[in-house]
Amino acid sequence: MKIDFKNIILVSLDNEDVKDQNDKILTGHGVVASAIYGRTKILDLVDVAFQINRGEPVELSRTDLTEIKSLFDENSGVSSFIRRAICLYIDKQLEKDSNGK
Repeated sequence: MKIDFKNIILVSLDNEDVKDQNDKILTGHGVVASAIYGRTKILDLVDVAFQINRGEPVELSRTDLTEIKSLFDENSGVSSFIRRAICLYIDKQLEKDSNGK
């Protein structure tokens, strides 16, 4: 299925851009790409991380999406609200795929 991680919007409680410790704005697709690049068990996804980081839509299987979601568990070191945004987006994509949309 075609997935566009640019659709993950990250905002603070004050509805402002989320920034890292170097004052760089965090993007949903950037966080996903970094997690895949650094921690995926499916080595073929490393190349996909580059596409995601460039903001390109990618073709992924349900297995790929499940692996990516697993990178955002409570031990991932990623903030709760970012994990929630990413996991909800992935769940929505999996649900759409199940419903044939």
